[in-house]
Formats: sequence, structure tokens, C-alpha cells
Amino acid sequence: MAASSSPYDLWLSDKLLSLNPDCDTDVFVSYISAILDETDTPIEEKKESLGSIIGEVVSQDQDAVCEELIQKWNEFQKQKKNSAEDNTADLGDKLSQILSERKLTVAKERQLTSEELARKEAILAQYSQVSDEEDASRPEESTKKTEAGGDSLVTKNVNKEAVLKAEKEKREKSKQEHEKKKEKDKKDRENQKQKVLDRKDGEKKRTQKGEKRR
Repeated sequence: MAASSSPYDLWLSDKLLSLNPDCDTDVFVSYISAILDETDTPIEEKKESLGSIIGEVVSQDQDAVCEELIQKWNEFQKQKKNSAEDNTADLGDKLSQILSERKLTVAKERQLTSEELARKEAILAQYSQVSDEEDASRPEESTKKTEAGGDSLVTKNVNKEAVLKAEKEKREKSKQEHEKKKEKDKKDRENQKQKVLDRKDGEKKRTQKGEKRR
């Protein structure tokens, strides 16, 4: 088996060898997995396809073996889905944490600016040196503060757009990879099916040749 084999492929390989030690797992495992992975095929057609393949491995209890293969496939797919959902939830938690930390940082910056302004006003009031020019400077400071807050808001919006764009690109890439995988699986399934047929023809010819010698 290849190093990149899925958990189900590993289980399937052991299962087939337990049923028939002479089973060619490189051919049968890939072919069976490709059949089960086809989402557009009705379950009855999958069972029929599996039955013809399992018939090359065992001569009895073929229906029971097919049912077990399908059941195990569904179990592994459920585990895979749950794992993916957990990873998505973890990503959502991390994004929420980042946004919360950013909001806290902005809040602290605004609070610090207010304290500095209050201290300045207290000093000016203490020495009674508040002039019209200094009074006019306060709206300017308030304007700078508003502009700083506006810059923070723009930055947050840019970051949000970047995250959404990255998620969209990730989904598009995943979709393209899924389509490529389906096409590859389809070609592999056809090639593997032909190998099985060629193998059956070869065995048939050898049997006929042996009977003629007798």
C-alpha cells in the first residue's frame, strides 16, 4: 500500500487479505474505494459493482462482505467530516480571538488619548493660562482623534475583506481539487476495471490451455 493511503484503504487492505491472502490489494483496494467515493452513484449500483469485484476475492458470503465494506466506509467518512468540522470551529475561534484582541487594543488606545487630554486640560486650568488659541486647538485634537479612529475602522474593514477573500479562494481551490480528483478517480477506476478483466481473461486462457493438454 502507498504511504498516502487513507485509514479506510489500510483497513480495507487488511480485510481483503484476511479473506484471501492471495488478493492483489493494489488493484482491489483502489477500485473499491473509487466505487464508494462516487457521490453521484446510487447505493444499489455501488453494491452491484462491489459484488462483481468481491466475487474475485471470495466465493461465499459476498453480500455480507459488501455490506461490511459500505458500513466501514460510512463510519470513516463520518469521522473525517467530524474532524473537518472541528478544524473549522477552531479556525472560527481563532479569528474571533484575534478580532477581540484588536478591539481591546483599539479601546486601550482611545482610553489613553482621553487621559492625556484630561491631564492637559487640568494643567491648563490650574495655571489659568487657557487662551483662545489653546481652546481652538482642542477641536483639532478631537478631529485627529476621530481621524485615528477612522483609520482603525478602515484597517479592520481591510482585514475583514482579506479574510473573506482568503476563505473564498480556499473554497474555490478545494472545489477545483475535488473536480480533478473525481476525474482522476474515474480514469483510475476504468484502468483498474480493465486490469481485473485482463486478469480474468488471462486465467481463463490458462485454464483452457491446461484442459487441452489433458
